[in-house]
Amino acid sequence: MHTMGPATLPKKRDSRRPMPPTTRMAPYPATRPHGASVSEQPISESSTSSTSQPLIKLSKDVIEQTVKAAMKLVTRELFSENAMTIGKASKKAILTQVIRDAVPRCVGPNVMFEDFILNKHCTQVANALSVTRGKFVEFARDSIFNAYRLFPPLHSTTPPIVYRKRVINKITVDVDGLVFMHIYTFNQDGEVVIKAKFQHPFIMSNVIQFIWYGMRSEFLGKTEEEKLKNLKFIWALAGAATFCSLEEQAADTVNVDRFGGGGMQQEVSRHSGCN
Repeated sequence: MHTMGPATLPKKRDSRRPMPPTTRMAPYPATRPHGASVSEQPISESSTSSTSQPLIKLSKDVIEQTVKAAMKLVTRELFSENAMTIGKASKKAILTQVIRDAVPRCVGPNVMFEDFILNKHCTQVANALSVTRGKFVEFARDSIFNAYRLFPPLHSTTPPIVYRKRVINKITVDVDGLVFMHIYTFNQDGEVVIKAKFQHPFIMSNVIQFIWYGMRSEFLGKTEEEKLKNLKFIWALAGAATFCSLEEQAADTVNVDRFGGGGMQQEVSRHSGCN
């Protein structure tokens, strides 16, 4: 037993362990210093490989297949505002785009090809477009005499050429210049009386012949809005073709129009305004 010296009391130890010191947090600046990047991430190999992807060279067989497909695909331009494009540069751009769209998609998406389109390819596709568009004129020429009654009536003393010119002038020049696209009759004074606008059965039959009988309804579109819009361009083409055929018959000697040129472009613009 300890008896020496003053009594000492035992020290009470604190049972709580000190908390570890917290790190000093510097406030984050409200705006980043000028020139500092948001994040610096390494560029993946996939992104670099897509930009450095080599161009694919199409074989001769694939090019021939592409041009043949483009000769059918170009029909879609007749269902658009490009139906009567006559500018050389604009026409070539349209044909080039059609050929590119006709390339078989068997390699993969977003694949780049070497430029393979030659002038002869554009010529082939352009000829196919002209032949298809010419179906309107062929139909009009075959039936226009009977459709618009260009023969003088029985016992008429008016020479056939004079009668034909008078009728054509009244339905292509008088009133709004689009009488031949309406349902009309002539009164006792020989003046035009319009019964229904833009419902002439001859124009309608030409449109039906070209789209449904010719199995081209796929180019009309899918939605109702697309079909009505594209049908409007076909209606304008049918009207322009009919106008060309009527003008041919108005001449003393038939001068075959090639369904082109600035005059016909104006006709399509006029006819496309029909409702």
